[in-house]
Amino acid sequence: MPRIYLKILFCCCCLAIVLNAADYQQSLRLYLNCDDLQNPPEGVKYFGAIRLRPGKFGQAFLMERRTYNLAPNGDFSSADLSEWILDDNVRRQNSGGIDNGAGLEFTAGGMAAIPVCLQQNVTHTISFSARGEGSLAVVLACAGEEHPLLTVPALSLEYGRYHTVMIPKDNLGTVRFLATGQIWLDQVMVDANIGYPNSFAEPLKQRSVDKITLDIGQGFFNQEAGAMACWLKVPWFSPEVYSTGGNNIFAVYNLPLPEKVWGAQVIMATPAYNRRTLAAAKTTGALTFLFNDAKFRTVAVGVPFAEVKNPGDVWRHLVFNWQLKDDWLHLEVLLDGGSQRWHNAKPFGPGKALQELSLGYSAGAYINGLIDEFALFNRPLTVEECRQIFSAEKPLR
Repeated sequence: MPRIYLKILFCCCCLAIVLNAADYQQSLRLYLNCDDLQNPPEGVKYFGAIRLRPGKFGQAFLMERRTYNLAPNGDFSSADLSEWILDDNVRRQNSGGIDNGAGLEFTAGGMAAIPVCLQQNVTHTISFSARGEGSLAVVLACAGEEHPLLTVPALSLEYGRYHTVMIPKDNLGTVRFLATGQIWLDQVMVDANIGYPNSFAEPLKQRSVDKITLDIGQGFFNQEAGAMACWLKVPWFSPEVYSTGGNNIFAVYNLPLPEKVWGAQVIMATPAYNRRTLAAAKTTGALTFLFNDAKFRTVAVGVPFAEVKNPGDVWRHLVFNWQLKDDWLHLEVLLDGGSQRWHNAKPFGPGKALQELSLGYSAGAYINGLIDEFALFNRPLTVEECRQIFSAEKPLR
């Protein structure tokens, strides 16, 4: 093949890629690179205690639930340990804990216990940081029984974060930490209604909700056709997780209506629920993408966690497409560049008046993890565009 022809062919292919990329860039209505919490785009407002963490590209938003740490003095910041039960081999130290703050030192083994007010038959997560030369076991004493929850057979010399999940049979219980060797314990957290750990929260104080609101007057959201895309790294994207709390990525609301109908105020939402108890089937957990119209009709498409390839707490790319066509609403979810797709369509319309756009929180459900590269488009993305965004290994812009 002549060299000049190869050059022309190469340039045409490059041009096609650039034009395609430019096409979905022109359809972009909102882009958050999640690198900065100080300068939100016009019409975007950050609430709560959102933090920055290493993201898919640069930084990401860590958005977690409103929580209440049930463990008194779980960071040992107070010298008053009257809430704790310690044997002779355990004592509080002013240094040696996380960031060389206060911590609990176990010498030659030892036992530390904390009585906790629990919620009967509700999922709880116990999380803590520990280091040292030895092992650590966690036991729950509740309703006259002892339940071994977790054993860390060999701690590291550097602090590691550990967690275990329980469903207590009573409203009162005692969490015991049993050590061998010389170890340190810090940032103990007992959190109800969740089946996986969130970041440590100050004991006996409610942590504010992480939420981002978007001004509807900016035209970020097109109810008749569009796409939402993001990179997500969350612990709940797995059939193995169980939790009584819910998760949600993005939600769109209209004005409250007098009708007592489920979803009357919701236009669009992306809620996710794991299995509710240990006895429930692992296949029950799913991420749902749904729309509600003014006649209270719902169109939804589910992403069962049991069908997801590479489940668990890893970075994955999600695209939610919607399009109203001939009085039918078509919904589609594309995972990791379209390697997996779910679709549904039903009669739909008329729509509802927009009132609020919310990212990270909706009706008691939270992202509970990391989000990066959040984007809203005014049309659905094609499979090829999803594949390009997923495989580019660089930010959308």
